[in-house]
Amino acid sequence: MSNVCDLTGKRPKSGHNVSHSNRKTKRVFVPNLFKKTFIDPETGEKFTAKVSTNAIKSMTKNPRYLLELARKMRRRKEKSEIRQTKSLMRGKKN
Repeated sequence: MSNVCDLTGKRPKSGHNVSHSNRKTKRVFVPNLFKKTFIDPETGEKFTAKVSTNAIKSMTKNPRYLLELARKMRRRKEKSEIRQTKSLMRGKKN
């Protein structure tokens, strides 16, 4: 399961934990993601997306971001359907 925001593209970053004695140990800063269900304003269909809290706040303030996310998810769905049909066609040939 990937930790990438579907709208903003936020992903894990690496860095250091720094102790009082200034020792540094590796760590990962993971974005605060939620799996959330939205309704596409254009088609009325429900879709789920992994979005960061920052993205949720942005969508609440400006609904244009919700439209952008809906279009992105629709394109992703269409691409996966095309991939599935191609793999089915390959399977029938063999």
